Amino acid sequence: YRCRYSRTEARDTGLDGAIPARPVAMIAVLRRCVPSIGQTDECSSESVAPCSLLRHTSSRMTVAIVHSRGLTGVTAPRVSVEVHLSGGLPGVHIVGLAETEVREARDRVRAALQNAQFEFPQRKVTVSLAPADLPKESGRFDLPIAIGILAASGQLPQNALAAHEFAGELALTGELRAVRGALAMVLSARHDGRAF
Repeated sequence: YRCRYSRTEARDTGLDGAIPARPVAMIAVLRRCVPSIGQTDECSSESVAPCSLLRHTSSRMTVAIVHSRGLTGVTAPRVSVEVHLSGGLPGVHIVGLAETEVREARDRVRAALQNAQFEFPQRKVTVSLAPADLPKESGRFDLPIAIGILAASGQLPQNALAAHEFAGELALTGELRAVRGALAMVLSARHDGRAF
């Protein structure tokens, strides 16, 4: 993914350096922990420089871990969303006692990332929701899966995610939708010393 807009063009259009057409909700969540999201570099007509978002290729990892929360009654147990990229036929495989609505996340996440103008990796993507014996339901894992894919593919720096927890259902446009149990998840995350 490369820059399409210079800062001059962005000023002319009133965007002031932001990449247009990315859904505001998803970018707002990512900006809280990675301030460089949505920023562009100066691009000349002779050469097109890569966006600052993708400058972390030297430390690119194929495994990313994103913290999230499940929901069991009034408690919100910790869930680690582990994303691994490997060779093989492109596809998304979700393991870890995921119910139907969680397995359907593969289609929602792919569409959301593409419509938010992120690059979806053309590789085999394995998503593990740990612990494996805890049932996972609802679309709350859409956002952590999407962030894990971005981190594993080098589009986000993974070290910026360690102090945060994520949950949220993604619309096909990349916008966030509300999920049940937000209060329990926030309190549990705070108890573990992470921001939600």
